[in-house]
Amino acid sequence: MYLLYIDHSGEVANPEDNYFVMGGAAVFERQIYFIKQELERLQQEYLPDEEPEQVEFHASVIRNHSKPPWDKMLKTERAKLMLAIYEVIANAHSPGLCLFGQAIEKSCVIPNFASLISRALQNKREAEHEVKKARGDDRVQAKQKLVEAQNQISELISPIISRGFEGLCTQFEFFLRRFHEAQPSREQRGLIIVDHASYEKELELLLKEFRAYGTRSVELYNIIEAPFCIGSESTRMLQIADFVSYAIFRRYESKDTLYFDLVNRRFDELSGVMHGLAHVTTDHRCMCPACLSRTIMKKRT
Repeated sequence: MYLLYIDHSGEVANPEDNYFVMGGAAVFERQIYFIKQELERLQQEYLPDEEPEQVEFHASVIRNHSKPPWDKMLKTERAKLMLAIYEVIANAHSPGLCLFGQAIEKSCVIPNFASLISRALQNKREAEHEVKKARGDDRVQAKQKLVEAQNQISELISPIISRGFEGLCTQFEFFLRRFHEAQPSREQRGLIIVDHASYEKELELLLKEFRAYGTRSVELYNIIEAPFCIGSESTRMLQIADFVSYAIFRRYESKDTLYFDLVNRRFDELSGVMHGLAHVTTDHRCMCPACLSRTIMKKRT
């Protein structure tokens, strides 16, 4: 069995971010122990005074060093630790670890997203202010405005979250199917695990729908049960998924390829096509690795 751990990077409702990323690490069940041991070794090397498994490796938190224990660690040490964690991912046994990702340009899913979400967030702030000031019937009306603003935000961000999760489910299903196609006796099933803070209820409903009716591209035969939702502090594998999504986000949002280039080859690939990474964009001339591999395939056919 393969377990697909999913996390996200970038705030979907932030109008300043052009991209929202969902990243995943599919890990063969017996490989989990070895990856966990490597991360525990790094904790002992860089934070020997901390209790085992008490330190959560969260890429943006380490980089921003605003919280303990990272606030007391030198920049050079934090940089070395970040690279070391990406090297663990890059050097993990293949196919025991396979990466997936959805880099979604938000305006590709919702045209004029930045302006629309900015207006919706402003409406929410104004409604919250009215609720604090109002009394009696005016307060009831203010609360109704707040609900309407919250619904408006949800209507804008839900299609983006759905697009990312649907893409990951599709990628994971095709990955699992190839085991059966290559050798039926080696077929694999998959289970999805997400951070309980990452749109938990919405993802549960989406997977239920996908398992019943399929995604737009494929029916899900090999992904079992609803997604398991746990805290990222509880498992090193969700922390790996966090690093994967962060590398993708930095690549597309900030044009920083440092971390992405370290793990680029670990995304699911077949016949030269990077099936494990999708770039949802309005730029039809994009030459990123995901888009370029598909362009080359089309020219060949």
